[in-house]
Amino acid sequence: GSQITTRSVDSDVVRVWDTRRLSKSSSPVLCCLDVPTIHETANCDFSPNDRFLIVGCSQYSSTDNNNNNAGSLKLFSMEKKNDATIERNAIVVIPMDVGVVQVRWHSKLNQILVARSDASIFVFYSETKSRNGALISASKAGKTTDSLSALLRSRAENNVNLGEIILPFANNTSAKRKKDNDEKNSNDKKQKRIPEPPAIGIKVGGMSSASSTFTQFISAKFMEKKT
Repeated sequence: GSQITTRSVDSDVVRVWDTRRLSKSSSPVLCCLDVPTIHETANCDFSPNDRFLIVGCSQYSSTDNNNNNAGSLKLFSMEKKNDATIERNAIVVIPMDVGVVQVRWHSKLNQILVARSDASIFVFYSETKSRNGALISASKAGKTTDSLSALLRSRAENNVNLGEIILPFANNTSAKRKKDNDEKNSNDKKQKRIPEPPAIGIKVGGMSSASSTFTQFISAKFMEKKT
């Protein structure tokens, strides 16, 4: 849009300026009151349609000796009024137990992101007007717990050694896997076993023709020596 804002830690006012009319003598078009901050990086942001201004506030708690700060989130209307006053009070105030440092009104998601001084982040969204973003995680159903996980968790809470529960399952699984591997290896060996090669020659009287011929050869040599 054509509007910008200014604020400081020395003032409790956020001033809105029109960039089309900036000059040395120009005045703010709007002043948002009662928005203190103790953070120099504190900001504010306009809504996607420029109709509202969201401002984060923070201040030290007067009753806390640890100098912890409390805060709030304030919403201001940017619509022009009939009267000539430029001072505005917040139309919505959301108290927070921790000071607000940064705010961002996302134009596409239509969600407000709030960064607080304790390093936490809050996200404000509408179930009907916001898109994606926080709606995706908010719409997901919670994870269901199966019976085994519930059993392990209950045993853990009672200081029971989880190894006593998990080990039998692991042993049964490993034993079954070993048995399957042995059977597979045995079947592979049977399938790969090569039959013995057949004997050469024709069997005659329990001996092959090759062994019979060799006997006749020895007998013939013996007879030759004898003669």
